[in-house]
Amino acid sequence: MPAAPRSDAVTASLVPLFWSARSLARHLINPHITAIIIGLGPAAPSPSPSPLPPLLCLLASPPQWSAMNWRSAQSKLLRAGPLHRANGGHVSLSPARLHSTTQGGALAFPEFNDATLGLFRERLSLSLRQAPKVRWKYDESRGPLRKASVLVPFCTRSGEPSVLFTVRSKNLKKHRGEVSFPGGIQDETDPSLESTVLRETFEEVGIQPSSISILGRLTPLPDRTTTIEVTPYVGFLGEIDPRELDYNHDEVSEVFTMGMEEVLDARRRKVVEFRGSPGIRGIEWIKDDKRIWGLSAYILHQTLNVLLDTKL
Repeated sequence: MPAAPRSDAVTASLVPLFWSARSLARHLINPHITAIIIGLGPAAPSPSPSPLPPLLCLLASPPQWSAMNWRSAQSKLLRAGPLHRANGGHVSLSPARLHSTTQGGALAFPEFNDATLGLFRERLSLSLRQAPKVRWKYDESRGPLRKASVLVPFCTRSGEPSVLFTVRSKNLKKHRGEVSFPGGIQDETDPSLESTVLRETFEEVGIQPSSISILGRLTPLPDRTTTIEVTPYVGFLGEIDPRELDYNHDEVSEVFTMGMEEVLDARRRKVVEFRGSPGIRGIEWIKDDKRIWGLSAYILHQTLNVLLDTKL
């Protein structure tokens, strides 16, 4: 009896899965690759081709960042169900899409108002509920795993939607002179990681916890040493003038903001290859003489993708 003809649609759907599995197997021997994220929608255009097809996108990170339990992560991610789909396969994180494009088609950030903040809360909550369960492998040979939290602090400056950054003091032992978000290690007296990030933000930049509206959080991830689990929180500060902040000069050498128009300007960001790790790429932003890179850039990148329901 002749075999039944295969559906073209079924055959086509298996092709990317085959190549993704083949590429994944080839890349698993690279110890510098630290996370897998399911790419359910079409890949965003980029100046350089991705090392993997759209179905599986490997998230790159520096060689000193963490390794993960590959078999567990691969199994769970491949079983992950799809997010809410709209617009012919685009992954939508909200029942209503935000009107966030200009007439020329470039991505634009909306004004902060009650409706926008409410929608951002919905998208952060939904992204947490639908995030694949990934078990990170931490290095506990140097002591118990520590937990920390950082704040992605959105604000307005002279009415313009912006995000606030700090520059770490050059007197610090670690990450001196680097651009970062406010945050730090959870103290025993902190009842929660949200309390930690509110306390640390006040200690570093002098913004009272009562002035910060927490919109939600992202999934935890390791720091570059794999000894700390970092939970990013997203907050709104209202109108801010960095020049008027009474920040802690022992920890912070400068506080500055970057307008969201600049952040979303493709000319301000670029994909870079990490030194000593061929094929491992990450995103970074340039603001005047400052470079936003590493974990801070990754957290900002993921936050924008969730809030704007897009893929930068």
